[in-house]
Amino acid sequence: MATGDISGRILIWHDFVNRVRPVKTVYHWHKLAVNSVCFSSEGEYLYSGGSENTESKKESVLPTVLVFDPRSHGTFLNSQAGFLQLYDPQRASMIFNMDIANRNILTDERNTVIGNAEVLRVALSPTGEWLATLEVWSNMSAGYHDMNLKFWRYDAERANYELNTDVTMPHHDRVPSPAL
Repeated sequence: MATGDISGRILIWHDFVNRVRPVKTVYHWHKLAVNSVCFSSEGEYLYSGGSENTESKKESVLPTVLVFDPRSHGTFLNSQAGFLQLYDPQRASMIFNMDIANRNILTDERNTVIGNAEVLRVALSPTGEWLATLEVWSNMSAGYHDMNLKFWRYDAERANYELNTDVTMPHHDRVPSPAL
């Protein structure tokens, strides 16, 4: 059994049925309160969620943006908050991690909820020379959101994308599907 507490600790309880004083293992992964804990269906992994918007102890990526890159034959995936990762599925390795937002905010205040950037949309030109990204910053507790549409050009000499244009609030609503 696993529990989380308000100080950010995760407690794993061992042999709690047969003992008067169960043995426990304590992990302190979270800076703020632990909101939820659960084991994977196989019991091999423990997942926990808190309020500080961090990942810890192991690599964990749940991609939602998938765009094929014709130059590298890799796939763009959203990575940690505000980043895109170019992944090579044939080698099962990362080609590079790209900072789209260039700013992520963390707080040590317990009652402050802040939003980090989320890369919602990605489009690539047929040659892979141009990349368009749409990032959204949301802070529902403050009642605002910010949106940036960015255009990046591939620099072959440096082997990375360079920011070319940044358009703040290109639409007052969401952008369903950019295309280049």
